Amino acid sequence: CRQRQRQWRRHSRTSAKRVTHMGELMRVHPWPQNAADALLALKSDAACVVISVETPHTENRTLARQSTREALRDLLAAYWQQPVKSIQFSSGIGEAVALLSPPSTVGLSITHAPGCSLAAVHLYCAVGVDVVRIDTDRVGGEYAPPEWDQLAQDYLGPVAHQQLIHTAPSVRAAAFAQAWSQLEAGIKCLGQGLTEWTPALGHALGSCKVMALDLPGTMRGALAVGPSVNSPASVRQSYKPSISFKF
Repeated sequence: CRQRQRQWRRHSRTSAKRVTHMGELMRVHPWPQNAADALLALKSDAACVVISVETPHTENRTLARQSTREALRDLLAAYWQQPVKSIQFSSGIGEAVALLSPPSTVGLSITHAPGCSLAAVHLYCAVGVDVVRIDTDRVGGEYAPPEWDQLAQDYLGPVAHQQLIHTAPSVRAAAFAQAWSQLEAGIKCLGQGLTEWTPALGHALGSCKVMALDLPGTMRGALAVGPSVNSPASVRQSYKPSISFKF
């Protein structure tokens, strides 16, 4: 058992994160291609994993929801060594995914963008995950929403707003998408809905550990992990639907 724990610890240190020009990024495991590595990550000291599921390139999320929940069910069944049918979720459109069976306070979060869905699991803490696909023009150039300045001022707070103002226009779309995904991940982790920025919200978001995700191409994403360990008596988090913006 100790030897296996050491193997998991080494794996989590070498493959859970990587460092690029964007800083430290958390690894995302394509499902089912990297199922074995995803399971190892969940069994590691981090007790946390993010998986990605390829989905249709459409705003219709019906198939994406189904595929992502199936992947999440397969992952948890493998971790607990239980039949897949024993894993049951409770969630509706606009509601946070939660585990009904087996009884557990495991933290779960799901997010969708055209072509890619993500699911995050933390064995002990609340989590929030978000993914954004940056809009591109006909020649592949990236662009931010026309109202990015007002959105940043209203929702991202003064610090992030000023950072975006001083960001080079050529990379502003990516920076805005990353900042927005971090906001969404944070409020999901807190179990809150999207509201305009306030100092109180900024303080609450500061209690979450937020990390950018290692995603390909024009995808940007973030994972937020809550500060406290769940207990059997903890109240299951709920997530009110946020405003949806196209990037």
